[in-house]
Amino acid sequence: CFHRGIKDHCDDGKKSKQPATPNSSSATANNNATTATIRTTRAIVLGDSHADKLVEVLFQHHPHLEKENGWMATKYHGVGIYLNKAPHYGFNAYVAGQMKPEFVRGKMLENLKTGRYRSLQMEHKFTTWFFQSGHWDLRDATLGEYERHLAELFREFAKFRDKFRNSVVPFRIVWLGFPAFSYKREMWGGMEMRTNVKLALADRAVVKIARKYGVEVLPFFNLTYPLYRQSCDSHHYVCQHGNLKESNPIGYEFLELVLDASQCLP
Repeated sequence: CFHRGIKDHCDDGKKSKQPATPNSSSATANNNATTATIRTTRAIVLGDSHADKLVEVLFQHHPHLEKENGWMATKYHGVGIYLNKAPHYGFNAYVAGQMKPEFVRGKMLENLKTGRYRSLQMEHKFTTWFFQSGHWDLRDATLGEYERHLAELFREFAKFRDKFRNSVVPFRIVWLGFPAFSYKREMWGGMEMRTNVKLALADRAVVKIARKYGVEVLPFFNLTYPLYRQSCDSHHYVCQHGNLKESNPIGYEFLELVLDASQCLP
């Protein structure tokens, strides 16, 4: 499911209840939709620094999501479906090509397999789990390796979701996606394996694998790729600089997509 607007992806009866807005402007309707979301949904966000930046700006503009509705973010759970530990052992040696990658199971797979996420769901009763991982993976791994890791992650998340499907705390799983590569960071030297062609192919693979496991998808790459040079810092596309809509239109649009997606109930 690609999220384009609330009418496109919420089934009848699954949409959070919105107050009637006859003869109102679209801006007012959007505000009402956001207010309804705050009252009826609770989400958790897992990912890398792109997800972290999203949550930072989201909570700045809608602090009640965190304080009143119990939205939660777990910092840096998406720094590799399988994390490459080699740079942590010796960054300069790794960048110089003197060390081989060493992959270990990342936090999301670990927490799915150990039951940590199950405990979080029982305690907080989230209606949506947003998750993503891409740039750390595709920087260090081949496209084929990433596809295999992604399929494993989606399979585990689908099993996790299905265990709660008929419970009192069911939830949806939504892939936040990854943005385009800005080419503004040169710290990885010859060990940098990201290109936007590679990311585009990976994003295409996401759609295919997501369809198999019933994972909903947000088009973060498609949103950022045409303007990949317009990252708001060295490589992020969601930042807070003054008026968000005017100073960071890409981030603003993505934040709106996330808010729209959160309005669907499981």
